[in-house]
Amino acid sequence: MQRRTFLRDSALLAFSVGVFGNIKWDGQGYVGEDPTTTDVLGPLYRPGAPFKTDLVRPGDKGEILHFGGTILGKDGKTPVKGALVEVWHCDEHGEYDNTSDDYVHRAAFKTKAGGKYQFRTILPGKYGSRPAHIHMRISGHAETQDLVTQIYFKGDSNISGDSSAADKRPLNHILELSENDRKEKVVRFDI
Repeated sequence: MQRRTFLRDSALLAFSVGVFGNIKWDGQGYVGEDPTTTDVLGPLYRPGAPFKTDLVRPGDKGEILHFGGTILGKDGKTPVKGALVEVWHCDEHGEYDNTSDDYVHRAAFKTKAGGKYQFRTILPGKYGSRPAHIHMRISGHAETQDLVTQIYFKGDSNISGDSSAADKRPLNHILELSENDRKEKVVRFDI
């Protein structure tokens, strides 16, 4: 089966079982749309990613990206310590590692005190007409549903033509990139 056919068919299946958020925090309570909506798990998720916070490999050619933020509870205020965060994305050429034991550009880690998380990776490449993006799955406590989401980067020319990235329901899924003093990319994503 060709990669394109596999991705199309798998995406359709994943989309059919996907759930989208429908509430948001207005400073007093949740109303309307959620700032971090649930997205599809997608066909490229692999369970069992190693626990690590540095996804950069020797020889990676992509731009270094420092990614971090805070995981908050349903009230939009309470930090969630110990939440499991899983991340995965393609390499600088738009290729996912779906089979190797190295779990390239895939990781898992837990939030620290204050719900903080951070990891170091490379800015993912684009493939086909998809904009650069990073997948995240956050698992909290048994009483909460996992959150699966995708984030994109402002200024990416492929966003407007991508149905997931261009979706107006998520209020916080296209993120601004900045640079640190070493000219490496930095992004913050509070969930």
